[in-house]
Amino acid sequence: MKRMRVIAERLEYIWGDDLLDEENLPLVNNDPWALANSVGITILSDKNLLASIVDHDESRVIAAVFNSVTPEEYGFDTVVDSKYQRRGLGKALIQIAMDEYASLQDAYPDLKLNLDVVNQDIIPFLESTYNLEVKTQDGSHYIMGKLRVTAQSLRTKLEALRPQMAQAAQVIYDEWEQDEEGIDEVFGGGGPCDQISQALMNVIITNIPEVDITDGGQDGDDHAWPVVYTDTEAYGVDIPPQIYESGGGYNWTKLLDVQFTPEDIEIFPIERGDLE
Repeated sequence: MKRMRVIAERLEYIWGDDLLDEENLPLVNNDPWALANSVGITILSDKNLLASIVDHDESRVIAAVFNSVTPEEYGFDTVVDSKYQRRGLGKALIQIAMDEYASLQDAYPDLKLNLDVVNQDIIPFLESTYNLEVKTQDGSHYIMGKLRVTAQSLRTKLEALRPQMAQAAQVIYDEWEQDEEGIDEVFGGGGPCDQISQALMNVIITNIPEVDITDGGQDGDDHAWPVVYTDTEAYGVDIPPQIYESGGGYNWTKLLDVQFTPEDIEIFPIERGDLE
């Protein structure tokens, strides 16, 4: 069975139909289509189950993403149990669906993204993180697709993405909630720099798919940031941790009421030869 990573002690992603083989779930609790119906979302017959999130403590599916693929068009729907909303699970499933879209473009370079969005609150996230725009609107349905990015130098492209990267990082920061012992349910006590780094990567690779990305820093560093490179250029991209947290090692405390701005995104050159 092909599994995905554990995202919290009791939550786990499971790929597609592998969910049907999950021995620890009662049959009645592993139906993601029933979950969709329970939150008022209709999954059309052209969509297949891409991935699910399971809560092992409660032995049931709590979120799922469905996608549809033709040689011309790609779309997806996400559903999250009302009890588990506003925890970043929907955004995590969106990333899975967008990763699948990126992989399909290797075989279908003209594949168009066509999303039917009914939750207006997610539109700014899709715009800032994945460079999508609303193409048409029909009542409460917003049809979104990709914007085109013109050819530019890598530095210029990264500079243009600063507002989107700041917004994507803000989503992660806003979801960081520490308890009295400084622990967050998802981030633990170590702070969200890994997730912020991943959010920056997502914005970059979605908008500049021809680049390669690796992790910056050295072994033992307590801060994560991406390095973006082509055959001739390389840049580090970072939000310095002192802007949004204090501490060190694996113990960080959230600085309150931080609002990231494009100026908080640092872009600095890296010796391309050091990446060989």
